[in-house]
Amino acid sequence: MNARSKWLALALVGALAGCSPGRAASGGGPNPNDKRGQALACLRADGLPALPVGDDRIVVGEGRGAPRIRYFTTSGEAEALQFKGGAEGAEQIGNALLWTGSASDRLLERIEACLDEVP
Repeated sequence: MNARSKWLALALVGALAGCSPGRAASGGGPNPNDKRGQALACLRADGLPALPVGDDRIVVGEGRGAPRIRYFTTSGEAEALQFKGGAEGAEQIGNALLWTGSASDRLLERIEACLDEVP
């Protein structure tokens, strides 16, 4: 392999090193920029039946009274929805809105702890 081929191979390796299918660089968890993914991982690690819904939501449990979480790009966006009246009954935690449903206080404490953990 000549010097030019070595440099080309090195450049390709460097370019591909930045590619990631949504996982953290360590390969051990959700992408650190994906707050919903981090919260989902925390909820599941705590043994809660959390499921992703669409691109920005999580539901914890089943049925109409199950707590729901919706993530926004910024906390200001979440707050704006509340001011517009589109988040009645929701609690804002960072850039997430949590609709408590008919969940027990203990379940809500566990959910809130995970949402608080997400930076």
